Amino acid sequence: MTPAPLDDPTVLTTRVLEAHFQAREAFTRALDPVLRRTFDLDLRDYMILRWIERQDLTPGNLAQLLHVPGYATSRLLDPFIKRGLVQRLVDDTDARRYRLHLTDAGRAALRAIDTEMAVLLGRFLQDLGPERTGLLLDQLHAMAQLEALLPAEPVPT
Repeated sequence: MTPAPLDDPTVLTTRVLEAHFQAREAFTRALDPVLRRTFDLDLRDYMILRWIERQDLTPGNLAQLLHVPGYATSRLLDPFIKRGLVQRLVDDTDARRYRLHLTDAGRAALRAIDTEMAVLLGRFLQDLGPERTGLLLDQLHAMAQLEALLPAEPVPT
């Protein structure tokens, strides 16, 4: 059976959404069991740790990255804090604000996760090769920019 032509907007939209869904599910099925078994984390948890490592974040900034209401960040952060992976530190310039920082244990967990992910994803990326991997990353980043085209909806705070 030959696929429907991509010049039909409905067919194109459906195929893009199906491909996105299938890719997301494949990543989740491949990565989450390893993250859960080895680190008691999931892919979202990994991204939270990675964002905290890379950026100077407040809980409000994290809420924006995760597209969740501001009040939800405490519930999301508490397990990381209890496990000693993340700490909330009072902002140097505004004592009413907190900044999120990884602890040494949080950085060690990220290094260990990165090693596991390099093995898991390395085989897939090696099969793609550098050029196709670069194209894949470009397309994924382009898809992430779709949000800018959508009408703004206020996020509850």
